[in-house]
Amino acid sequence: MNKTVRKKQKPAFSLAEILVALIVLGTISILSIPALINGINDDQYKTLWKKDFSDFSIVSLKLMQDNNGTFANLRDTNGTLCGNNGHDCFRDKYLPYLQILKVCNVGVSGCFTSSGSYFDKTSSVSFDNTKSSVILNNGTLIRFSYTNQTCGGSNICGYAEFDVNGLSPPNTIGRDIFGVNIYDSKIQAYGSNKPDNTADGNTTSCSTSGWGCSTDYLYK
Repeated sequence: MNKTVRKKQKPAFSLAEILVALIVLGTISILSIPALINGINDDQYKTLWKKDFSDFSIVSLKLMQDNNGTFANLRDTNGTLCGNNGHDCFRDKYLPYLQILKVCNVGVSGCFTSSGSYFDKTSSVSFDNTKSSVILNNGTLIRFSYTNQTCGGSNICGYAEFDVNGLSPPNTIGRDIFGVNIYDSKIQAYGSNKPDNTADGNTTSCSTSGWGCSTDYLYK
């Protein structure tokens, strides 16, 4: 007697089940891709900041050497002291050492981000046009402030703030915006201790305002 052998049918997914699976995968992609892109962008910003800081450190050293080894009592091309809040004069001292695309004097907008946010997103921050600024050939924006011409020790002469991503978003401190303090004989990223080894007023970690990221990222 012949026996009929029946093959087992393999279970198959219904169209509805396939559609549900595709929807779930699509949802996961929508949720994860932006975070992945942000992570890639943040890595790029960190790399740009390290490069900008290195370049700025070199030109700052050259400027300091050409001014008798100090950033104090800088003078303009006519020999006049830049003076306290001589932001344009201070910026102009840097111009021969930088590759500049555009220059904005005090009161002129367009060379630095006008507003942004802190790292923790708790509030916004304004960058007014009361400081001097430039756009470098590589797209980086720099905002200069010269606040104390008789600086010395742990008192800053001024500072410079950078937006490594130009005028484009995210315009967030600690992501694409960073800063350095300029002392009489050295520059230090925000978050580094002063020359007397006391805190500079910015958190040393990459949190809260985000200014401490300026130092934190240089060592990662």
